[in-house]
Amino acid sequence: MSLKDKRINKLLILIIILISSNAVFGQRIIGTVIDAEDNTSLPFVNILIKGTSIGGISDIDGKFKLKSNLDISKNDSIVFSFVGYKTKIIAVKNFKAKSIVYLDRSSESLKEVVLTADISSYDEYLMRQILINKRYNDPSKIKKSQYNETALLSVFLANLDKSIVEKRRFKKNKTAFIVESDSTVMMPILLSKEIIRHRFNQNKNINNEQIISIEQEGTLEQLTSLVKTTINKKITQNINFYDENIDLLGRSFQSPISSNYKTHYRIYLSDSTVIDNVKHYKFEYYPKNEKSVAFDGSFWVESKAFALTELEATLPIVANVNFIKKLSFEVEYDKVGDKNWYVKSQKSKTEFSFVNSKKKEGRYFSVQKHQKFTDFELDYDEDETIEIKNPIIGESISISIEEGETKLDSLEFRAITGIRELKNNGYIKFIDRFGAMTLNGYYNLNKFDLGPYFDFYYKNGIEGSRVTLPLRTSEKMSKNFDVGGYIGYGFKDKDFKYGLSAEWLLPLDNRTVLSARYSDDFESIAQSRYIEFVQENPYSRGGGNILSVFANNSNLNFALLRRKHIELSLSYDATENIRYLVRPFYNRFKENEFNRLNHNSINVEGFRSAGALIDIRYSQARNFDQQFFSRIYYGTTKPVYHVTAEVGQNKIIDNSSDYSKYYARLNASVKKKFLLGATFIKAFVDAGYIFGEVPYPLLNNPSGNQSIGLARFNYNLLDPTSFSSDAYASLHLSFNGGGFIFNKISWLSNLNIRESMSFKAFYGTLRDNHSQFFAAPIGLVELGKEPYMEAGLGVGNIFKVLRIEYVRRLNSAAFFNQISSKHGVKLRIEVSF
Repeated sequence: MSLKDKRINKLLILIIILISSNAVFGQRIIGTVIDAEDNTSLPFVNILIKGTSIGGISDIDGKFKLKSNLDISKNDSIVFSFVGYKTKIIAVKNFKAKSIVYLDRSSESLKEVVLTADISSYDEYLMRQILINKRYNDPSKIKKSQYNETALLSVFLANLDKSIVEKRRFKKNKTAFIVESDSTVMMPILLSKEIIRHRFNQNKNINNEQIISIEQEGTLEQLTSLVKTTINKKITQNINFYDENIDLLGRSFQSPISSNYKTHYRIYLSDSTVIDNVKHYKFEYYPKNEKSVAFDGSFWVESKAFALTELEATLPIVANVNFIKKLSFEVEYDKVGDKNWYVKSQKSKTEFSFVNSKKKEGRYFSVQKHQKFTDFELDYDEDETIEIKNPIIGESISISIEEGETKLDSLEFRAITGIRELKNNGYIKFIDRFGAMTLNGYYNLNKFDLGPYFDFYYKNGIEGSRVTLPLRTSEKMSKNFDVGGYIGYGFKDKDFKYGLSAEWLLPLDNRTVLSARYSDDFESIAQSRYIEFVQENPYSRGGGNILSVFANNSNLNFALLRRKHIELSLSYDATENIRYLVRPFYNRFKENEFNRLNHNSINVEGFRSAGALIDIRYSQARNFDQQFFSRIYYGTTKPVYHVTAEVGQNKIIDNSSDYSKYYARLNASVKKKFLLGATFIKAFVDAGYIFGEVPYPLLNNPSGNQSIGLARFNYNLLDPTSFSSDAYASLHLSFNGGGFIFNKISWLSNLNIRESMSFKAFYGTLRDNHSQFFAAPIGLVELGKEPYMEAGLGVGNIFKVLRIEYVRRLNSAAFFNQISSKHGVKLRIEVSF
């Protein structure tokens, strides 16, 4: 055979192979199955090549894909079948790149189902119907509605030994305690009744909650609002079990009717009954892993719409959740209109204990909340006004103790009288004030507040040991106005520092606060100028870690400048989501022995900086509680955005020079918590740019932290002062594993410890023109081309309050050895559920 003939044979063989492969492997079948009536996707549709067992099913979004390695020919047909729908057969040759397959509903309904020995397949069939119909039955899918919510909340400190009544501190309040049947006693803490009108219009993006009336009594006067907000936002909020994941206790719980319920639950059909000629089925479920953040319970569905009618859910006591002895929900659903379902009532019961949750003995907080949803309407008059029965903003309105009028049961009646007795008990008042101080930073002294307490004592290289006495007027003197100040003394520099402040809540519909501050004190250039917008908590120092607040900062001398500061601030809540802050300011900085200000080789006294800034905060979650002029922020999965713009002028203070320059600064940041099942990630991103020339103390200097504390917003291995930037970006990530791995290791699971990881990065550049103001001190340099990075790996939830992490710098260049440690072990006080 000639070479030419061989080439022809090879070519023919290649053509035959290509033709065969096109017939067998070349056809890709990709598409989506849609309900022809309402254009919604259909999950779990059976898809088979006609006459074979080859095929698959559509996913939760109705999408399907028959892989190219299946034996599919263009002459074949694809069969689409689904219970309640007409079977459809489509020739393969008619499929395009991505086809949409419409299925028509069958006019015949399934009147009777015969159970066979293969009961598990029937369980799965029913669960499949529940999942298919979730989009129709989910109360959150109702486009427009109005309804009333009546919420009854009670909090008791339970399981107290009867001897506590005989203690001296409660000698005058014996009748305030409630004796239970087992001879233990309960202390009433809070009783509250609210009526709320809800209005929702999905098309107009309206989701309003208007409190019509509120009545409440609380033993802890200052903490009542905080306790109530924490319970409502973290524990007893309205739970939607139709959601894939349920945000609860700052964690993500998998719903028992989520699309991937098989991964987390074992579910089986346990009972059935007939109500109003409609068959109802009962399912029971429990977690596959008892340490998982998942529920144990049961639910009923009706077979006409496959909608939930009742559901019970309990968190297993062995789950890796802190402080919870018991957590349970009972939810009832009802129908409104022809096809819409809504939550009729929700009951929640919670028992908190600060001892081991497995132990039944010991005192605990008992929290019960019963919500009834009535007068549900699918439409409403948007112009209709809502009658407010009582003024309630910031007020505590006493519940009438007339049993006949308010229909209180005997327990509630005794609770209210007990609360009123205990309110004036000296010991209870101390607990109330101390608890409030740990949250808002101030200890109440009747007409005055002492604090913030974290300013009482700290150390640095210039002042040595410093003590400070901070004070302000309390809301008992005025609810709308306060004046305050502080005086501090350093034992090393033997000098006093002081500050004055005033705040005024303006009489406007939207919360508007006007404040003024003056101080003559040391200012650290080694922290973000916008730290108050980043941390959003009372701790002005420490990077979000109380251990860092009280750390020895003697190596901060290089970062301190004496500053006289004046500012006027106006904070305006435009909506629940948006807050504006405008602040004109004036600063006068003065050099010291550690920070010499050298302009054109001549030391100068200092410089002044005058200007104004505006900060815009946006978040879709109202995640704070207002305490006088302090805001206590709670965790949220909604992102929190800050955009800050600043303009001003800097000028040297010296008779021989009048050097001055204008500048502008733009900074943006976002915080976000990502729930990933039992795990979650807290992320913070920050970036900014400085326009014009500024003195080096006003450049961006990333906050370093070399204390033992693991700081959230500081770099844990970086020197307090290291490098400066005028264009910068930073990233902070903190991961909590929730015991995802440790729960699966038998000898570790009982410890309830949790995996932790962190990653931090910073990158910045620096122009040369800033040195025209002052020569930068030795050690304060430009970062260079390589971003600074550090990562941590550790264990959290040790004794429920401690996180230990080994942190290591990821940069190996010699330059980074001069400005940071290579590694270290850090601690963090971290209390969470």
